[in-house]
Amino acid sequence: MGLIHIGLQCYPNRHGPKRNMETRGEEKDKERRRRGMTEEKEEEKIEEETEEEEEEKTKEETKKNEEKHRSIWWRWRKLAAMRQQVA
Repeated sequence: MGLIHIGLQCYPNRHGPKRNMETRGEEKDKERRRRGMTEEKEEEKIEEETEEEEEEKTKEETKKNEEKHRSIWWRWRKLAAMRQQVA
């Protein structure tokens, strides 16, 4: 009943089950788009969190490396001072 038959061609009628199916499809598409946008936002949040965690880890590693470097530098400095005293 949703189609008007003219010859061999069919044209959609503005009233009837066919129209309802089209609007339902559009509503579903809108919902999917909304969900897709929320999923993208959630993915972005997760990515930002992982990036922040990685940055924190790298900062901690650089601090540890700097501390090691400083301690090694001071050891060599002490050794050099002792060598000068002996000589």
